[in-house]
Amino acid sequence: MSLFSHVRDEFLAAISVSLDEAVRWRKAGWLNFDPTSLNEFNDVQTSELSFVRELARSGLSDAMVSRLLQELEPPYTYNDHATAYHFQYGWVALPSPLPSAYELIEERIEEWAEECLEAGDTLLLDRIVTNVLAYRKAQQQEKQNEKPRE
Repeated sequence: MSLFSHVRDEFLAAISVSLDEAVRWRKAGWLNFDPTSLNEFNDVQTSELSFVRELARSGLSDAMVSRLLQELEPPYTYNDHATAYHFQYGWVALPSPLPSAYELIEERIEEWAEECLEAGDTLLLDRIVTNVLAYRKAQQQEKQNEKPRE
């Protein structure tokens, strides 16, 4: 059961797919549900529509799209931003994007600092603390300079 439902015509318009296209994809065996029989789509159906849309508009022939889909398990609820077809290896999952420096530091700072201390690497920790304090001081000074003088 889906937590969210999407009004069929609104969702199709949002992803620039006509109902006629969706019906054609169903007849070709690319969709595992009949879009004309539903007024709302659940998350599985919207995911499948989005994934199939990317394949259908890839420029490949219908026969090739059918062949590629045969290699996957239906329903085709694969992330269209994280799944790709490699002509040598077949379907592959793309690696997740690397976290930002901020996310990485926030997630690992305590563990990393502990490892540095255990390894006796206090010079690196001291350098980081010095840089952070210098940055904070410069930031505070900048704020002081921005205040209007009376």
